[in-house]
Amino acid sequence: MSPDFFIFNGDQIYGDNACSINGPSNVIGWTNIEGNFPSVTDNKVNWNNQTQLQDIYSKHWEYNRADPYLQGLLRNTSIYSQADDHEVVNDYGGKWSYWTNATKNRTGFPNVVKAGINAFFNFSPIDRNKTEPDRIYRSFHWGKDFDLFLLDMHSYRSRNDLPDTPQNNKTLLGKDQLHWLEQSLLNSTATWKVISADVPATIPNCFNKLLGCDNWATNGTSATFKETFTRERSDFLRFLDDHNIKNLVVVATDVHFPINILVEDDPNRDGHKLIYHELVSGPLGAIPLKANPLDPTINAISKYQENQLFNFGYIKIRQEKSDGKVHLISEVRDENGLLRPGSNWDIPPQ
Repeated sequence: MSPDFFIFNGDQIYGDNACSINGPSNVIGWTNIEGNFPSVTDNKVNWNNQTQLQDIYSKHWEYNRADPYLQGLLRNTSIYSQADDHEVVNDYGGKWSYWTNATKNRTGFPNVVKAGINAFFNFSPIDRNKTEPDRIYRSFHWGKDFDLFLLDMHSYRSRNDLPDTPQNNKTLLGKDQLHWLEQSLLNSTATWKVISADVPATIPNCFNKLLGCDNWATNGTSATFKETFTRERSDFLRFLDDHNIKNLVVVATDVHFPINILVEDDPNRDGHKLIYHELVSGPLGAIPLKANPLDPTINAISKYQENQLFNFGYIKIRQEKSDGKVHLISEVRDENGLLRPGSNWDIPPQ
């Protein structure tokens, strides 16, 4: 297996954790090399000391980069580096003045965000945008059949616990990034349009009472049902439906289990269904978890899923002799690189 590139889809470090000698309790035989650094959320860490914050994040990155298997990947494979939340702190927003209700009186959270993002750029093969030095979202074109759009779903988001009302204009992507994404999809002539998202759009993560829902999905029944981002998702899906955007695939991680999802919905109610696919994989080295139920408010169907498995996604764009069309073929591979049964998904273009 010699991929053209690897998308490092966020949570490359866990800056809000210390690395003890003990591994996670739900994985047999996992022990750690103890790290010589604290969690950035430790009360002993001074959030107003930029030097201390930068040092903590740098040590987290250096610790992970010391892994020989990761070194082998980086030595032999080009990567697209992307950030999720743990490059800074769990479920954060870049424009927030504080993290949770428990930290309202703890000053300096913007310094935490700044240090975390600085460390991300310091350890990533990315040229900084000349006009927006902290901009992570960007696109890449691979010939006539494949366009890749990398998103940033934390730097511009509204507070997770803000009610999702028209008056609040709640956003996960931010106005500028969303406009960029929509225009980029409109302008794309590629057969396949692949969005690499930090967080999935169809799998609810609404379990944190302090932080509300962390992505575009909702479980539809929890106390945090109104504290979602589903209004923005509905608008985006209507945009896709109105403009007949075809062959859209979302790849995501974040939730710590692999799943293939088919969405067939009619957001603009014109009688013609919008079809897109969401391919979720991971984790590579974090705690593997059990799968969550899908969002019941959108017509999303699981075509494959597994629990508590170290894994990664493998995608091929290939012209098939059977119909002469360029297919997108998705697989989930385990920690030994072996194909997981039932995970192969051959998707023909519409």
